[in-house]
Amino acid sequence: MERTKRFESIIAAVVFVMVLTFSFSALATVEDIAVVQDNANNILSNPKGGLITIQNATKAFYNTHDDEFDFLFVFQQVNSNFMQDEGYLPGAWAVSKAPAGTGAPAPSTNAAAFGSNGRLKSVGDMYTVNNYSSLPSDPYVHTIMMGGIDKDESGFSQTSMVARAALKYWGAFLQPSGITGGNGWYSYYFNSDNSVLGGHMISEYGSDEEFKFSTSHAKRLSQLDLYTMGFISKDEVTGGDNPQELFYITGDSSHSASELPGTSGTFMADVARVNITMDQITSANGTVDMASAPKEFKCAFILVVPAGFDAMTTDLAKLDKLRSSFQTWFHSQTDNLGTMDCKLTEGPDEDGDSDLRCVDGEYSCDQYVLRVCESETWKFVKDCEPAGLECNKTIGDCSDEAPVDGDVDPNTCSVGQTRCSGNTIEGCDGGNWVFLQDCENDLQVCYNANCIDEEEVPDGDEPIADGDNPVIDGDVVDGDSAISGECATYLDCPTGQRCVNEKCYPCPTGQVFNPLSSQCEATTSEDGGGGCNSTSSSSVILLLVALSILARRRFVL
Repeated sequence: MERTKRFESIIAAVVFVMVLTFSFSALATVEDIAVVQDNANNILSNPKGGLITIQNATKAFYNTHDDEFDFLFVFQQVNSNFMQDEGYLPGAWAVSKAPAGTGAPAPSTNAAAFGSNGRLKSVGDMYTVNNYSSLPSDPYVHTIMMGGIDKDESGFSQTSMVARAALKYWGAFLQPSGITGGNGWYSYYFNSDNSVLGGHMISEYGSDEEFKFSTSHAKRLSQLDLYTMGFISKDEVTGGDNPQELFYITGDSSHSASELPGTSGTFMADVARVNITMDQITSANGTVDMASAPKEFKCAFILVVPAGFDAMTTDLAKLDKLRSSFQTWFHSQTDNLGTMDCKLTEGPDEDGDSDLRCVDGEYSCDQYVLRVCESETWKFVKDCEPAGLECNKTIGDCSDEAPVDGDVDPNTCSVGQTRCSGNTIEGCDGGNWVFLQDCENDLQVCYNANCIDEEEVPDGDEPIADGDNPVIDGDVVDGDSAISGECATYLDCPTGQRCVNEKCYPCPTGQVFNPLSSQCEATTSEDGGGGCNSTSSSSVILLLVALSILARRRFVL
């Protein structure tokens, strides 16, 4: 009996300490991506479960977030394979009824079913994050089976796929028939000007019975979309600065109206064109009220991870780029008339500007996006990244020059910058300065973001700790760039080092280089689920101490 009790107490103690050890897992975070753990195991266990799966995810999201979002986009951290991916594209549900004049019916579900008290408009099931790359402009790719496993490009870029989910709220429901292909998408045969809601850009080719169907991955908002959303009047659809010809094609049997646009265009002969007028549309659906239509929206990107596992930093980085890209796309496509705020945090941006209020006429930068303050609200101006430029709030424009003294907060930075901080080299990671290399380890000093021998520093130009540009013979020298020519990618560097501004740098102590993310990351093991099963060192110590104590006690089975 005594031995049994002693054994039970030992087992209880071990179990208790193991619970302490394995129940604590810190989530990797990007502050504007919401990470939800699948603690109830009712999301990732059925990644293609559709409505119920996504409702479980959004309800978990609302457990920790207020009901202040119009659109939610749910991504899942699961290992995709051909059985999961085959024929599956991201989808969406409208959960609130769109304004009058859109033709949209009352949705089959409602906001409450997703955990919202009523503000939520639509939810996107964006499926596995593995199907997204680090470039939002890349085509969305999924796996199909056609005589073997193959990767198949959809007709949408990754940014367009997110936009398609958001536009599901307004949808393509307008009458007369011939415009829609069913379920809130445009008909394959409708001249939609390459809308995110489907359809094509259609033009006459040769005779009036031959037509060219064109498409591209980079979808847009057509003039009819902008009217449905309340951004332009009905007269501007066909008579504005960018008029849209409203028509559809009949007489073809090689495709179906519900079919999504492909990755390339096609030609059709012996078919007919049917024209549509805006008077027909407003007569059948009513007129959208521009004055009452909302123009400012909030959205959130959600990543669901297995219970007890971390979100991968590479996945968070991908989604943060996609989030920023979608915001920019929306501002640009609405001609700056609408805003889409997909940031979870309120407060300082990377450049220190506040989202809460601003002074009219001020400029700010959100990564590469230039904004201006109007009516105490930040408005989109332009995206500098496509032109390979930096956002410069001081001049209120994009600039190809590195920031100079006074242009930026010394505690923030732009991707690719390096500098000296004392005798250490720092680089820019996510808008913040991070350690790269300690020059003192090699008995050198930091100069122009490089480790050099002290005697090589030009006379009168001591290394500058805060990253300001040193002056040599009266000329400003770029102190934020490394000496060029050492490397182009990490493949040119010694194993385990990264390439920053054409120079190789080792990772900080306790970190290893991850070639997938091109970043130094903590040395935690990752399993097939894509996450790190984090075990705190203090918990491990507790377990070892408990086992040591138990080993010292006399125990005979």
